[in-house]
Amino acid sequence: MPNYDFRCKKCDHKFSSRVSYEGKDAVTCPKCDGKSEQIFTGFLYAKSAGSTTGAGGGCSSSNCSGCSGC
Repeated sequence: MPNYDFRCKKCDHKFSSRVSYEGKDAVTCPKCDGKSEQIFTGFLYAKSAGSTTGAGGGCSSSNCSGCSGC
């Protein structure tokens, strides 16, 4: 089951919970037992070790169309 991030509507407590997709609407706050809503957080991901792009991102292919930096 995936982890989702939530915020309590009553006390504004932010927390994560491992719950099924179908059970997201029934999650309650572990602090005050209030109703919670799912929040969406940003994430970072690293380029893979085999990445062929340069420091500016862009494309590694000479036949690319529409990329900035090609």
